[in-house]
Amino acid sequence: MSGLFGAINLGHLSGPRVEDLVSAMLGRIHGEDFYSSRIWSCPSGRACFASAGVEGLPGVVDHEEPRLEGLSYGRVVFPRTTTGDWLRDLGGFHSLAVRDDGFGGYRVAADRRGSQPVYYAEAGGFLCFAPEVGALFHLPGMPRGADYGALGSLISSGHLLEDTTLFTAIRRLEGGNVLEVKDGRVEKRRYWRFSPGARGRNDEESLLGDLGRLIGQSVESCLSHDPAGTLIFLSGGCDSRVILGCARSAGRLQTVSWGVDNHRHGTDAEVAERLAAACGSKHFFLRRRLDDFGEMFEEASLVTEGQSDVAVFHPQEFRLMRDIRRRGFRRVVRGDETFGWKRMNFSRLGAFAHVGLRRFGDIEGLAGFFRPEAARKLAERNVVLADRVLSADEACSENQRKDILYFNQRLQNYLNSCASFKQRLFEHLNPLLADEVLDFLSLVPDHLREDKRLFRTLLARQFPDLHAIGYAESDGLEDWSDLWRKETPVRSYLALQLADARSAVWQIYDRLRLQTLFDSRAEAVGYGTLGLVQRGLARTARDLAKPVSRRAAGHLQARLAMRAPLGATKILLRFLVVKNWVDRYSPVLS
Repeated sequence: MSGLFGAINLGHLSGPRVEDLVSAMLGRIHGEDFYSSRIWSCPSGRACFASAGVEGLPGVVDHEEPRLEGLSYGRVVFPRTTTGDWLRDLGGFHSLAVRDDGFGGYRVAADRRGSQPVYYAEAGGFLCFAPEVGALFHLPGMPRGADYGALGSLISSGHLLEDTTLFTAIRRLEGGNVLEVKDGRVEKRRYWRFSPGARGRNDEESLLGDLGRLIGQSVESCLSHDPAGTLIFLSGGCDSRVILGCARSAGRLQTVSWGVDNHRHGTDAEVAERLAAACGSKHFFLRRRLDDFGEMFEEASLVTEGQSDVAVFHPQEFRLMRDIRRRGFRRVVRGDETFGWKRMNFSRLGAFAHVGLRRFGDIEGLAGFFRPEAARKLAERNVVLADRVLSADEACSENQRKDILYFNQRLQNYLNSCASFKQRLFEHLNPLLADEVLDFLSLVPDHLREDKRLFRTLLARQFPDLHAIGYAESDGLEDWSDLWRKETPVRSYLALQLADARSAVWQIYDRLRLQTLFDSRAEAVGYGTLGLVQRGLARTARDLAKPVSRRAAGHLQARLAMRAPLGATKILLRFLVVKNWVDRYSPVLS
């Protein structure tokens, strides 16, 4: 993985040199002819940092007032002065490791979005960090205990929460956070916080003008370095067409989409081609195939490392990105955004459910697919993690809480995991997540963020021709429910993994129950009589509550969503992610 590696001695007089620890972690990097690297060693011998990856992105940090020395990965925009808490004014898509003489120690920081992954652990008297979890296991004495709370999130929600990894000893540095190392102690501090609507204004026309200007500047900045080597990801939705509209003034554009079929009407790929034609873009379509599903999935899992279920639902994507790289592209632009997630929310539990987050123990019938002791651990430890997210003391409305959860949990843990295939090969930019845009969102009130209302109005006003092209009705991707139930490479690979009796994954899963589910070829998982009665009562209570209280109705609806069983497709395909992680890393599961 591209990014920052480092080791900082926390005060122990014996042990390996920090340079040797960094070299061990760098040994995991799979070299590419376009990779470059830099190494910085502290004159004191107490720290060593390395920046490795796409050529042009490893950078040296060398600033006065006070002295900052170290490395970055990505493009960093420093404030005019680095006195005081200079991190608050730091801009760009990057990760950063420096010795800060003004602070009197070392700082390791993620940008606001956590766009470049930083995983860290304390082991053997050292703080070590890397852009991938696996690199840390090249260090001596690294514990391998499994984090059952995080594992419960992967199984129930499809991605992890907060700063977790699937190992208790290793954590992810969240966006807007910094590790500060001084006098042998390590402290994590939040230096920036996403605050949508915190200073909301009601002058919609003025907000529209400001938003259009900021996005236009951000898109222009993404294209200005190397327009010929930049490719825009294009779908049939709203986000990428705003980027396309802002970009077309730059001249000849290059865009790409992918899917199963680019001719089926109303799919992302078919609509993307119409949008590209309207803007005169040179457009590529990449077809997703599944002939060697198992090989592609295992290759993708090596990149995502169990942080989400992306590898199993998008196994082709890493190969597609390599195809794009072979075509000569060096930079890619995509449309992740935080302009307002879906409908208005009025309860804390509703905020959690809106973003697709679930607690393992709430899901009807899920525990039955696991060994009893493992199911108990998954339920007990996952509820602690999920409730910590739910109870976060944010001074905000419940609708703001929903958008904050989206930014902190779904964007950083799921969408950033999706981006890992791009980060290995390209400079990867999100103009809709530029620092200025994130700051601007503090001015946008709740009602203008409901289902991205302000952003959608901007599209209709500024690019009416693109807005007039109908939105995609489907993503045009695989029907995974069909693929595992029919005789396909997906079903064959699943059968092979279920037959692997030697895997330690059976310390977690009930093999007989999974095999029975697989053999049934049924998508629905039964509720049981009690579950049906409970769901019927919940629906009735929700309908009765609607005229009285939107908060009560929203809360009941959220509880209903949290209880609904997972379909067989998610249970079986997420099993593949868990098994691959267990087989690859041999975690301690006891």
